[in-house]
Amino acid sequence: MDKILSMFFEAGRWEYAIAKGVGKDVPKNVLFQLCKPEVRMQMYEVTVIFGENAAQAYINDGVDGLCEFIDEGRLVRMTFDTLAERRAYISGINDADGWLGSAVLEDSDAESERVKALLDK
Repeated sequence: MDKILSMFFEAGRWEYAIAKGVGKDVPKNVLFQLCKPEVRMQMYEVTVIFGENAAQAYINDGVDGLCEFIDEGRLVRMTFDTLAERRAYISGINDADGWLGSAVLEDSDAESERVKALLDK
């Protein structure tokens, strides 16, 4: 285990990973941001509004519409262990479109102070 752990922290591995990302046109500042645990954690989160009127209000008017109709819906933030689980959950939500009222919030909206306040209610 100690050998694996020491290999994980080898500078050469990280230099290679950053060079690989830059080679794929990923800006260095984005790569450095991904080194922060709190940034990586956000990749595993998704915020969803359930309820026909609240979801449609969000789709039409963004966070303003969501705030207006929040009493007719339920706002849920889920955190997953892997990106594959997150994608599967979103896929399931999208598959239910037309059967159940729901909408997946854009990441920028999900991180807004207004949405965070709604989640804390």
